[in-house]
Amino acid sequence: MDEKAKPIIFTDLDGTLLDEETYSFQPAIKALEQLKKLSIPIVFCSSKTSGEMEYYREKADIKDPFIIENGGAVFIPKGYFRQKYNFDCSLNSYNVIKFGLGYTELIRTFKDIQKKLGIKVKSIFELSPQEITQFTALSLKEAQITKKREYGEPFLLDGVSSEDKQRLFKEIKRIGLHYTQGNTFYHLHGNNDKGKAVKRLIEIYRQDYDEVISVALGDSPNDLTMLQSVNIAILIRKKDLSYNEEVKEKIPGLFISPDAGPLGWNKMILDWLNGSLK
Repeated sequence: MDEKAKPIIFTDLDGTLLDEETYSFQPAIKALEQLKKLSIPIVFCSSKTSGEMEYYREKADIKDPFIIENGGAVFIPKGYFRQKYNFDCSLNSYNVIKFGLGYTELIRTFKDIQKKLGIKVKSIFELSPQEITQFTALSLKEAQITKKREYGEPFLLDGVSSEDKQRLFKEIKRIGLHYTQGNTFYHLHGNNDKGKAVKRLIEIYRQDYDEVISVALGDSPNDLTMLQSVNIAILIRKKDLSYNEEVKEKIPGLFISPDAGPLGWNKMILDWLNGSLK
């Protein structure tokens, strides 16, 4: 670790810091506590909503900024930075920098696409909290929180043919929207991604600290832009110890964890702290 630069950790949650089945971060406690002891920021960067982020930040006792809904917005606690920075609005105790398309317009457009193509998908917008728990390991309370979205729409393509999937993806791109693939859901969003939000937040950190060394950990294709935007990129393995080949091929010098989920997260952070990852 470069002692002259301010380290910052950017991390995905599901399948990375959180176990993809239990949503527990307990196997990563040792590394989390070490980062907090060293005052190294831990920035959650996920497809999760602001409500979900606050839930896990409180559980992990983390006070740093966070990035919601695949780069839809950056939430910065008021008074966190010494230097001034531009932001779009204030919401409760946060200053918010927006990147994503508003949810109402996104849903309307998505419905129009499905009607035009004659393709029906399972969207979070139309699923009840009880139905969401059937597709995930979320509790009913967590499922209710995940429905309160602002910049992106998770959807499932169960029962949709390969041909119709390609037609859907092509139309999404044609009208200027974007999609990414997560562990359980695909995610529809505007012209935002994790990488743009990460880069903006790094710029703000640099105003306070000049030199910054950034580390990111993720496990799926929707983490690609985040991993491409940092100094040290770490890919976390899946439960079966496989890893995403697409991400590996696109990032030279990528580190791959030996273990899955939070256990892999814990080892890679500790290895980085002791100088094994450079």
